[in-house]
Parts: sequence; C-alpha cells; structure tokens
Amino acid sequence: MIVWRLPLALVAIVILAIALPLSQRLEMDRTIDQMFAADDPTLLAYNELRDAFGGNAAILLVYHDSKLMTVEGLDRANELSMLVAKVPGVRGVLSVAQLNDLLGSFRPGGILTGLPADTPPLLREKDFVSRAFERLFVGYTHSADGSESAIVALLEPADSNAGHHDVVVAFRKIIAEQMPSGASDAVLVGEPVLLSEGFDLIEKDGFRLAIWTLALLSPLVFLLLRRFRWVVLQAVVIAWAVIITRATLYVCEIRLSLVSSILTAICTVIAVTSVIHLGSTWQKRRLRGDDLKGSAKLAISTVMPAIFWACATDAAGFISLIGSAIKPIREFAVMMAVASIAVWVAMMLFSPLVLTLAENDRLRIQSRWLSKLEFAIRRASVRFASLMLRHQGWVLLATLLISLATLVGISRLRIQTSFLKNFRDDSEISLAYNRVEGALRGAGVWDIVLDAPDELTDEYLTCVRDLEKRLREIEVDGERLTKVLSLADADRIVSSISLYRVVSPKVRLAGMRAAVPAFSDALLVQTGGSNRKLRIMLRSREHLPTETKMSLIARVEQVVQEETTTTRWRESFGWRESFGMSAAPRAGRVTGYYVMIARLVSQIIGDQWRCLAWAAAMVWLLLVAATWSIRLATLALVPNLLPVLGVLGVLGWFGGEMNMGAAMIAAVSVGLSIDGSIHYLANYQQKISRGRTNEQAAIYAQRGVGLPIVLSTLALVIGFLGLGSSEFVPTATFGVLTAAALLVGTIVNLALLPIVVCLSLRRVG
Repeated sequence: MIVWRLPLALVAIVILAIALPLSQRLEMDRTIDQMFAADDPTLLAYNELRDAFGGNAAILLVYHDSKLMTVEGLDRANELSMLVAKVPGVRGVLSVAQLNDLLGSFRPGGILTGLPADTPPLLREKDFVSRAFERLFVGYTHSADGSESAIVALLEPADSNAGHHDVVVAFRKIIAEQMPSGASDAVLVGEPVLLSEGFDLIEKDGFRLAIWTLALLSPLVFLLLRRFRWVVLQAVVIAWAVIITRATLYVCEIRLSLVSSILTAICTVIAVTSVIHLGSTWQKRRLRGDDLKGSAKLAISTVMPAIFWACATDAAGFISLIGSAIKPIREFAVMMAVASIAVWVAMMLFSPLVLTLAENDRLRIQSRWLSKLEFAIRRASVRFASLMLRHQGWVLLATLLISLATLVGISRLRIQTSFLKNFRDDSEISLAYNRVEGALRGAGVWDIVLDAPDELTDEYLTCVRDLEKRLREIEVDGERLTKVLSLADADRIVSSISLYRVVSPKVRLAGMRAAVPAFSDALLVQTGGSNRKLRIMLRSREHLPTETKMSLIARVEQVVQEETTTTRWRESFGWRESFGMSAAPRAGRVTGYYVMIARLVSQIIGDQWRCLAWAAAMVWLLLVAATWSIRLATLALVPNLLPVLGVLGVLGWFGGEMNMGAAMIAAVSVGLSIDGSIHYLANYQQKISRGRTNEQAAIYAQRGVGLPIVLSTLALVIGFLGLGSSEFVPTATFGVLTAAALLVGTIVNLALLPIVVCLSLRRVG
C-alpha cells in the first residue's frame, strides 16, 4: 500500500470524479406512500381512499376574524376560498362561504319562501335550517364563538416525490401576501403540513449538522493528534465516503427520506474514530524514532485490520435496521451500511499517501501538558483494569443488579406516536396546532371509507347516520371524536325542508353537488356501480397520549366493523341473504393521514427489538470472524449490549417516551460501541501470542488501547451531541441518547472487557 500510495490515491480521485455527478442527482422522497410496504393494510386502505375520491389529504388554513358571521366576514371567507381553490393541487374547498352558497341553493330568500332575500342564508337567525347547518359545521369550518374560520382544502394526490410541499409553500405565500383586511393570525395545520415541515427541517438539518459536526471534531482531531495531516485525512475520507454513498443510492434508485439528514454527521464520527486510532499508533512509533514510512507501515498493518472490523460492525448495526417494516428505515440502513464501508475504503486509499507526507513543524502542536495528559490516561486505564480484575466478583454482581434494573426500566417505557411531538414545543407548527386544537377542538383529520349502493336510499343514509351516532358516542380516557361529518348529515337537514321531504336522496344530493361540486365529489363517488364509495370525515385532537390515540383508532375501527357487517346494512344495498348473492358490501375502512402517521411511528418503535436482535447476531458473527473464538465473541458482546439497554432503561425509569429517534439507537449503538472492543481484543490477542497470561494480556491491552478508545469516544460523543441541536426532535433524541450510550459503553467496556477475556480461560490466537 505504501509503495502504491500514489496510484491508490489516483484511483480514489477517478472514482470520485465518476460518482460526483451521480451524487448530485439524488432526490428526497416526501410522499407518505414510500413509508409503507406495498401490501401493508394501512397503505391499501389509504390507496382506496385516494383512488375513490382523488384527493385524500386536507390542509386547514385557520385565521381569526372577529366579524366572521357578518356579510363582511363571509365576503372575506369567500375571497380566501377562491385564492385557495386556485392553488395547483387543490381539489376542493369548504368554508363558511361555501356553506352559505349551499344553504342558499336549498333555502332561497324571497316572497315564496318567506325568508329575507337581503340576508345571507347562513346568517338568518330565525331559520331553523340555517341554524342546523351552522351547528353541523362548528369545529370544522368555524369555531363555536364565530371568531375563528377554517378554509378546508382537499388536495389532489401527490404526483411527484415532492409530495404536497409545493401546495404548502403556495398556502404560506397566501398567508404572507394576500390575506384580506380583517383576517389575521393565519396558520396552517394538517398532516401534509406536518410532513412538509418535517422534511424542510431534515433538509436544513442535513447541511447544518454536517458543518456543526465538522467544526467540532476537526479542532479536536488537530488537538489530540497535533498534526495537520490528520485533519486533512479526516476531511478527505468524509467527503469521499459521503459522495460515494450518495452516488450508490442514486444508482440503486434509493431516495433520501425522513431519517437521511445525518449521513454526513455519521460519516464524520466514524471517520474521526478511525483516524484517531490510526493516528495514535503512527504517532507512538514516530515518538520512538521510526521514520515516516516505517511508522506508516506499522500503523497500517496493525490498526487497519481493526478499523475494517470496526467499520464492518458499524455497518452491521445499521444494516440490522433492514428488518424494519418501514421502507425509509430500511433505506437508511442500506445508506449507512454503505457509508460505513466507504469510510474504510477511503482510509485504505488515502491513508498511505497522507501518512508518508513530509513533516512540517509549523503544522504541528508541541505541548508538554498534552503529553502528560496522554500518559495519565494510559496509566489510569491500567489501574482501572487492575482494580476491576481484583474485584471482579463485585463488578459482576453490580452488573447483574444493573441489568435487572434495566429490564424493569425498559418495561416502563411509553411510546410516543404523535408526529407533532417530533417538533419542539416552541416551534411555529406546534404553536399553530395548539391554537387550532383550542379553537376548533381538533386538528387531526382522518376518514372512513364506506361502500355505497348504485343509488343512495333513505335506508342506506339512515344506516350511515346510525353509524355516525355510535362514533360520536365513543369515549376513550375522556377523549371523543370532535367531529363526525358526511353528506348523510347534510341530507338529514335538507330533508327537513318541506319542499325536499318528498323527493329522493338522489335529488337532494344532486342539489348539493350543484352548489358545492368539488366538496360533494370529495365525500361521495358520483358514478354508480360496485366501486361507489361514501366518505365520513373525522376530526380528533392531535395532542393525545399514545395509548389514548391508538385506542381511539381501534375503537373507531371496531364500531365501523360492527355496523357495516350487519344484515340491516347489507339490506340497505338491496342485498338479501336468501337470494344467495355473493357480492355483499365490504366492511368500512378507517384511514387517512392521522391513522397512517400514528401507525408509522408505532411500527418504527415496534421494530426496534427485532432490529436489535439482528444487530446483536451480526455483530456477534463479525466478532467470531475477528477473534476466531466463539466464547470470547459471546462474552465480549455483553458489555456492548448492556449500555444501550441501560440508556433505554433510564429513559423508562424517568418517564421518558420512545419516539422515532429513540427507537433507532439500540441497533445503531451496538454497532458503534463495539469498535473499542474490537481494538481491545486485537491488542489482547497480540499480547497472548507473545506468551502473556490472560491477566497480563488483559491489563497490557488496556494500556495499549485505553488512550485511543477514550479519545475516539470523546470524538463520537461530541459528534453525536452535535445532532442534539437539531430542530427535528427524533434527530436530536437519536444524537443525545446515542452519545449517552457510547459514553456509558466505553466505561462498561473498560471495566468489563478485562474480566471478560480472563473468563475465557484459554489462550486465543
């Protein structure tokens, strides 16, 4: 490698030149579809809603208008509704202005009806139909006190990887530039807004976290290794690994997703760890008087194999996430596994050249106190190992007790499924949701899809209203659905008008469609046949405890299943069991963004233990391959599992909640924390091969690797703590908890590894 150092670097540059344009074509997929497997029942129900009604997602533009229920206020609502309806991607709009038009088509003013012609239909105080319509849509298009208005926009299906991002941007432009006078404090809510905001933060985090991590770790590497060459090697390795990884993803047709922002940051911490281990050995040889090539040869031949196994276990920790049922997590697993191996390849290609560059004393720090610090760390490592070996019985007993406490803590963990909790409490989106939750009593929008007969009958609509009645009666931990709405409700009010009481539902619904066609089409498939569908729109509070939210969804599904499988329901379609007909209507399906996101987060968290098992198995296999000892590999795995589980246990003991970031740390941290163990075991085996006893080899191995392990852990902890500054809570949680797991893992490894290798009771070599 040293002889061929220039050709190796040239090969790396050629590969980089090929990969760079490919890496720049990599895009981010913002759609929710890509987060589920193609055959997932949740996705299938969502696709049915989308296929039947065209648009399924909804955005609420909520604003304050103290004069909403006046002619002036209705005019403002109409003006805003028209602006929103013109946004590309909006399928239909509902607001108090559309309600007024709908009511006017059934209750026109004039001499024949005895209603005032100069008063908007929705504002007729003494008209029972007007009051019924206004009450029906309270909490949906306006608040109970009439001071908050909501423009409900039903969206077309996302036709690109950008999802509904462009629609959200257009809405924000309306709020910033086109709000009519008298309408103020406008905000946007809805699951498409949550996703758009989340992806915006992720893209912003990607660049910011990369700069932040590099800014923290580059001076640290320079300070610890005291030569500028290591900063250069670190920068080159990181850049090469990131570009190669992005190009590989593009070639494999894998897009960036919700958890992709930390690519550069993770590459940085892996690269810095590798550079510190290599630099420590090279520097030790230089201090002993070896020349540049001799120091490089010894450092590469002794440390690079351990770096390979360390990068391989990093990759194993990440690739274990491929067991997740969530597609973005699986793609994240592939991305980070490729990145981990790319770091090692970059080290192989560039380190021979960088290690043999001529010295320049002006680019070198000479500090007596740093040398003293290094010596103190090595001496402390030896004393710590000796202390642990002398009291190994007590250490093992303490480990057992901590393990039991960890299991109890893990059992107390609570799951956080609210996607809104992925944003900080003081963020703009969280404040907007808090306001809407208070004004409209619920910002979570979801749906029920029902089969509908070719021609709607009074019997069918009565069954729908009975279903809605049961839905309104559902109560879980004091929480209810804040709104249950369908065309069946509007039809009930219209049918109370004498003129429409005697006509069929078909005629009444045709009148509604004439008044508000887009909204009617979003609630009822107009064409007949077996594919006709009716939609019930639900609203509930977004800020719900996890158990309450999942129980509420489950209870709604139960009621829908019970009501839409009865004989009465089937007979409303004209189906008779005695006829022997096989095409009975299907049970209703509960779906929508609210349901999908809740299940998405639950699935990610539910996958963590399976992924941890995969990580442990793969890391164990790699340890066996690295040490050629099943027993040693098995014993060495224990100190690396305990810290990860311990961090989760502490989280449970202190009432913490598992979010997407916390769910990913278990598998990933095992892969990262094993790095120090691999370097320790490699050093231990060298000492054994030279005739040392188990105890002597354990202590001297600690002396040899204690310094680089402590320094690399310091680099890792600082790097991952940098992720804690992210505005996207899962990324921040992932960074902080991983840093904690790695810090605890280093302490546990330094304490338990000497005991573990001595318990192996045999020479390994």
